[in-house]
Amino acid sequence: MSAIGIDLGTTYCCMAIHENGSTRVILNEIDKRVTPSVVAFTDEAIVFGDEAKEQASLSPENTIYDAKRLIGRRFNDPTLINDRRIWPFQLVDVQGKPRVRVRYASKVKLLCAEEILSLLIAHLKTSAESYINKEIKQAVITVPANFDLTQREATRDAAKLAGLDMVYLLNEPTAAVLAYALELSITEDRNLLVFDLGGGTVDVSVMQVKKTSFVIRSTAGDTHLGGQDFDQRLLLYFLGEILKNHGVDLSGNKSALQRLKIECEIVKRRLSSAEVTEVRLDELSPGLSFQTTIKRSQFEDMNKDLFEKALIPVKTALEYAQLTVTDIHHVILVGGSTRIPAMQQMLQEFFNLKPLNKQVNPDEVVACGAAIYAAMMTANGPEGATEFTDVTSLSLGLKKHDGSMEVLIKRNSSLPITVTRSDFTTVYPGDTQADFELYEGEDKLAANNRLLDQFTITNLTKNRFNLVQFEVTFSIDRNGILSVIAAEKDKENRYKLTVGRTSGTLSTDERNEIRARMKSFYADEKAKYAQDEQREALLSYAIAIKTKVLQEYGDCECNLNSEQKQLIVDQCDEIIRWVKEGLDRAIAGYCQKKKELENLIIGSGL
Repeated sequence: MSAIGIDLGTTYCCMAIHENGSTRVILNEIDKRVTPSVVAFTDEAIVFGDEAKEQASLSPENTIYDAKRLIGRRFNDPTLINDRRIWPFQLVDVQGKPRVRVRYASKVKLLCAEEILSLLIAHLKTSAESYINKEIKQAVITVPANFDLTQREATRDAAKLAGLDMVYLLNEPTAAVLAYALELSITEDRNLLVFDLGGGTVDVSVMQVKKTSFVIRSTAGDTHLGGQDFDQRLLLYFLGEILKNHGVDLSGNKSALQRLKIECEIVKRRLSSAEVTEVRLDELSPGLSFQTTIKRSQFEDMNKDLFEKALIPVKTALEYAQLTVTDIHHVILVGGSTRIPAMQQMLQEFFNLKPLNKQVNPDEVVACGAAIYAAMMTANGPEGATEFTDVTSLSLGLKKHDGSMEVLIKRNSSLPITVTRSDFTTVYPGDTQADFELYEGEDKLAANNRLLDQFTITNLTKNRFNLVQFEVTFSIDRNGILSVIAAEKDKENRYKLTVGRTSGTLSTDERNEIRARMKSFYADEKAKYAQDEQREALLSYAIAIKTKVLQEYGDCECNLNSEQKQLIVDQCDEIIRWVKEGLDRAIAGYCQKKKELENLIIGSGL
């Protein structure tokens, strides 16, 4: 059974597979190498990728993107509060968890980020199965280096709900460095730094390559900084220009905003190769067409602070790895936003004009690295990739009595890891229960970090004069899953949990409900692919027959007379028109049309 790698990006997804000693990108259903991370809901269907993106301006409230920025977060998360101001779709607070309000099949539904991502992953999975002609039950999915445990668990939930049985998570820059090291067959000891600036996140990893071993020295990142933030600056600039020159405020026009948003991404891409570009949008709103030019220098000025902010994780990663810029042998660019010339220039200046490595495709290298890791996990990996060590992304610890955070596992600790401490106690002598709060983050004050979980140990041994002591063990496996055991010292009274199942993720009932809906969706998706295959087969067959018959016109040895030829050509034209006019016809209809054409051909003696 095949295992694939999936780069589940904020703005685009890419898939790859490693087999027979080589890695290749999996094309999607329209033969493209990347798929926009967009899901759109209509009264008739759920659509994905480019098709979903195309309808964004027609139905902005039902076209969902940025689901990765929602995953594993609470409704009152500060980043979501800011995002809600610019998203055209509506978020609803359901017991502290964000739900996206969509209208699908004439009904209003409230969907969590896990379900939206599971729909996208299921679509990718179906597309990949069609491409490689094999069932897929295992995958490595990449996540930002700074994703916390709740976000990772939520991503894993989404993948499993999409029909994947075995799901491994891998940090995005780690995947990139793995693909890069194997692609260039690095055999000497080298320190590599990956700068991954994508659509929604910036991630940095420092990796040490020693012959057949790959050791992550450190990771750092920002889960809310990327190409979409650069697009947003452009959007605000264009809105200001429209207000100044036309006296029209489009900030509340969702349809116009979506058209502008799409244009901003196009403009950003153009300015990576051109010094100036033109913008023209007809009928942006009734009676208003917008036309202007913008220079690369303007784009760079409006985003300069964001480019500088993107360098902060580079400094942090080097500091944690205890390395300097001169210790780095290769700086690898990953992610579409690294194509921005100003970003490249700032990065190169930071590394004392060291050449930046652009030998790998920044849009595909993460998926390729994930595919290589997937092969390694299934014992089908490439030769030379025998040892692989990743690290924790954030520090983990417990809240102390004074409100500070006691760190048990430090950030960038090698995985797997187990740490046991026996210096935790009750607050007062005579306490019969003890509360434990688990946090993730780097602030000394626990309240400023991310609360992962909490629990209480009851029925403690009564002691009026002494504090009860506890032994606490934190364990993280290679897949980044944290297990915690807290026990009354020298007693059997203990509490054990696996973190990530309660804070910001799905309950068992929610999983079961989504799983039932996904089963129906997956069946529909399979049927749609079968329908599309029959449609394309009939269309290709009709075009091929028409071409063959038309070529026969000039052949003196042709067995057909002019009337027979014209009859077949007319039938082919009718089938081509019939197929193109009806995109949602039954499979039986396609089969019947093909049979009719075959009978006509047999009868003519072609």
